[in-house]
Amino acid sequence: MTKPTEKVVCTSCYRSFEEVPTTSFLSGSRTYKCPHCQAKVAYPMTASHSCLPWFIVVIGGIGVIWGLAAGQFILPGFLLLLGLWMLLHDAGVRRKVKQAEERAKDVDSQPPHS
Repeated sequence: MTKPTEKVVCTSCYRSFEEVPTTSFLSGSRTYKCPHCQAKVAYPMTASHSCLPWFIVVIGGIGVIWGLAAGQFILPGFLLLLGLWMLLHDAGVRRKVKQAEERAKDVDSQPPHS
């Protein structure tokens, strides 16, 4: 079964295109290659992928709080830091895509150059 194409706005040239996504294993974000400018375009995680970093952060946070309640100083583990990085990376990608979609509306509404 093939993946369906998705309509995407390039974050570099702000032009729309349709392509099948590839998913990054580490960050969970979907990536595309713009056919107009050849830029690598990252899109936010899907809802199913965004559950994992939240789960990691919540469990890691509970562990740190549990350790502090027991009177021990506990450094956050690698998985907790990875989960936080995934969430911060996704927030940055979401912000960048939102800005590109707003710019694309402005670009599309302008008349073509003669």
